[in-house]
Amino acid sequence: MHLKPLYKSSEVKAYWDVPVFAEHEHLPQNRVDATFIDHKEKVIVLEMSCPWMDNWAQKGEEKSRKYGPLRWKLKQPYPGYLVKQHSIRIDVLGVWSREVDLSMRELFGDRGGEILRRMQKLSSRTRRV
Repeated sequence: MHLKPLYKSSEVKAYWDVPVFAEHEHLPQNRVDATFIDHKEKVIVLEMSCPWMDNWAQKGEEKSRKYGPLRWKLKQPYPGYLVKQHSIRIDVLGVWSREVDLSMRELFGDRGGEILRRMQKLSSRTRRV
């Protein structure tokens, strides 16, 4: 399945793997997996990864620092909007944290758990040799 870089409706715009460009600043990390602009004054930055178990916490902190300037830049065209990053990390054995569970429920409501289980199945299939 090929994803389009932009999906939009009257309520939201969703960008998939589209870089954010800054006119006067250098953004070393300008591309996240997805960015959602909800016209109810919310911007969601979505980053997904599959880290090894022993560097789980390190990856979370790294992703937050890495995309901090990008979150700041996204506030510029949307003053007054809440800009929030969700890091969806499912480790190589298919385990995720409570934080990921809460993020998925915030993003997808009651379907969040089921979506995580599907992602878990997909991640285990891609590791098989």
